[in-house]
Amino acid sequence: MTLRGPETRLDLTVESGPDREGWCRVQVTLDTPAGQCSAAAPCLTGPEVGRLADWLEAIAGGAAQGRLEILEPELAFDRAAAEPGLLSVELRWGLRPAWAGGDPSEPFCVTVPAEPGQLGHRLPADVLAGLWQWKKRSRE
Repeated sequence: MTLRGPETRLDLTVESGPDREGWCRVQVTLDTPAGQCSAAAPCLTGPEVGRLADWLEAIAGGAAQGRLEILEPELAFDRAAAEPGLLSVELRWGLRPAWAGGDPSEPFCVTVPAEPGQLGHRLPADVLAGLWQWKKRSRE
């Protein structure tokens, strides 16, 4: 899925279904005026991928508010922390850009538009594709 702001692009891809321990590998690519980076980490569980997709779908429909946290603290989404119509995406630890400096446990926040209709209904399908592929492989 790609989230775009006026000068910022954030690509988040579920690269693989859950491993033996239940973790999905997530690839994050960030392009901002301050710099570019790409990082990957096994930071979402299979059920969290589904929860993220549902939450983004609710935002696209104008129904979601608040914060979505996941078990691993590397990634979080916050509608409330951003200005109205925006979504704050927090990157920590291995997903935090190296050029950002500072404490890796502190969030590096990227803000992107999140008005109803701007996210579009294709985003949840993109996120769910990784979960669907994992479910298919787990049944084989």
